[in-house]
Amino acid sequence: MLEAWSHSSANRTAVALLQETVLPWVESMLRFYDKHYPKYANGTLWLKDAQACETWPNCTNPTPQVAALHRICAGVLALPPALVSAERQAFFARICVRDGLPAVPRTAEGLLAPCEGGFPLTNHVNSENVETYAIWPCKCSCCSSCSSSSVVCVCVM
Repeated sequence: MLEAWSHSSANRTAVALLQETVLPWVESMLRFYDKHYPKYANGTLWLKDAQACETWPNCTNPTPQVAALHRICAGVLALPPALVSAERQAFFARICVRDGLPAVPRTAEGLLAPCEGGFPLTNHVNSENVETYAIWPCKCSCCSSCSSSSVVCVCVM
């Protein structure tokens, strides 16, 4: 919905949809995560005892959810401030920036992984490649830097 809005932002109907439907839904979804999931000591959201789609049960910080949260946060933080109430802006800034989201999971080699720590030791339930959700539909691109061993993952709107 945020991406559709970005293509029709000049339309008054789109602005109304954003303010009356999209932002309340996004806020309620982020508040759910904020209220029902624990945080690491530094305040970062910790998706503990979760699962990566139906494929990997019992994993931490599953890639599909983490990538989606990054994508949604990138979208709401990119909105013109005039369209978002000060209260919502403060909440989005807290959960998306100040407290933060877990990193999109990667293996030790820097490849996308289904959850934190790489591939879980438990047997997977089916053959879905859940780590690819970070690429599509979440559009989080991960690139290895040629000059260092670090991997940078960025979600763009």
